[in-house]
Amino acid sequence: MGLPRLVYDPGTGSINVDLPEELDQIEDPGGGRNRGGRRNDTQRGVVTYQFEKFYWLLHPMIMRMNRNQTVEDALEAFWAHAGKGKKFDVLLDRTKNIDTTLDGAAAAGQKVVPVADTSGMIPGSRIWLINVLQQHMEPVTIDTVSPAISFNTVNNLVFAYVSGDVARSEDYYRLCTTTQDQNPKKIDRGSATFSFDLQCETAAEIITA
Repeated sequence: MGLPRLVYDPGTGSINVDLPEELDQIEDPGGGRNRGGRRNDTQRGVVTYQFEKFYWLLHPMIMRMNRNQTVEDALEAFWAHAGKGKKFDVLLDRTKNIDTTLDGAAAAGQKVVPVADTSGMIPGSRIWLINVLQQHMEPVTIDTVSPAISFNTVNNLVFAYVSGDVARSEDYYRLCTTTQDQNPKKIDRGSATFSFDLQCETAAEIITA
């Protein structure tokens, strides 16, 4: 996993908060029915996330880092936005920032996916295809890319998709919110910990390829 990014819009345009270290931990709240999930062992800890209905439930997000006043100020500004229940995005790896829509149909049982923007797409990239209307999704791996036109998947699509459906990087979480109302930053022995609960919107049905 790479270096993360928080993205929010305070009303004057989108602002990125780039974190200088990997997240120590993101874990799901546990339990529940109709869940699927993925677990990654990372050098800095364990990352676990699972899915339920319309949300990715992540609990908690913990960021530990050496004292860095610039980053801490940026997180304080971010929390002035997020702490009011306003929405934000989370990228677990800031370089994996694909977020586009289909500009044509992609039938099930074949590999070609037409998209409005192929920026950031390279062979081997893992992304979600999300059928917005029918609320299902599937993870796919990009095989080849036709710039500004389409990409081909390694395996045939499980579902069909239409113009307006979403193609998004696997670890890109959109429209997140938190109900926490206290400042999540703590200082201890020269390091800063920034920890909060969040949930992020996504489609309903998770299909594992």
